[in-house]
Amino acid sequence: MTQRSLARSEGVAHHGGEEPRNRLTPARTTAAGVIAPAVKAAELGDFQIALLVIAIAAGATVLSHVNDSGFWLVSRFFEMDVKTTLKTWTVMETTLGLSAFVIAALLWVVV
Repeated sequence: MTQRSLARSEGVAHHGGEEPRNRLTPARTTAAGVIAPAVKAAELGDFQIALLVIAIAAGATVLSHVNDSGFWLVSRFFEMDVKTTLKTWTVMETTLGLSAFVIAALLWVVV
């Protein structure tokens, strides 16, 4: 089964016939749009802007849930039920997001 057909089958099964929506894109885009004026006014350096991008991406990654297409992709690929996917994928994504945010925050203090 191709990724496209898998996405379509998940869309039919879990999203009323629509293809799954990726919750990360709107979260990242919204966060970037909200802070853009402040970033411009602060005249941050390239490295600080890169750290902000990492922090935004990390925040959007935390708590991957049933509204995330990646959640369903992993669930079906590894043949896990929803409860198991929540215990594994969601915990792993949250750990990854929090770790990336902490690293970005620590580097911000150093720079």
